[in-house]
Amino acid sequence: MKAMVKFYIVMALAAILISFTSSAQHANLGVKGGVNVYNIQNDNGSKYDAKLGLHLGLLGHIHLDKEWALQPELVYSGQGAKYNISNSETKVNLDYINFPVLLQYMFDNGFRLQAGPQVGFLISAKAETNQNKI
Repeated sequence: MKAMVKFYIVMALAAILISFTSSAQHANLGVKGGVNVYNIQNDNGSKYDAKLGLHLGLLGHIHLDKEWALQPELVYSGQGAKYNISNSETKVNLDYINFPVLLQYMFDNGFRLQAGPQVGFLISAKAETNQNKI
């Protein structure tokens, strides 16, 4: 049931992103990607090692005027961590869909300053120890 609700939310936000970009006077669509270096910290003293993950998504860049723009995004983010207990390595894999909506100020020299809220949904959480998957 939760997976279907998340699916509908993702589709609704994607439709909103597309409608924003199609109704704007000066709008561009783009692709973004990169690498996450993610780690988990907690209060119980466990030592976790950083894990590499993929960061990939779509964005709309909507010019509001010469200096201001709105940038809604739909982004997949792979996160997690690794840790060892008694010579057994455990890998934690967390997959998120994030929806940042950024307000952007564009300086004349090409530098851009952006800030805004983000909503994220955990779509998958898996752990693997000695080929046992949870």
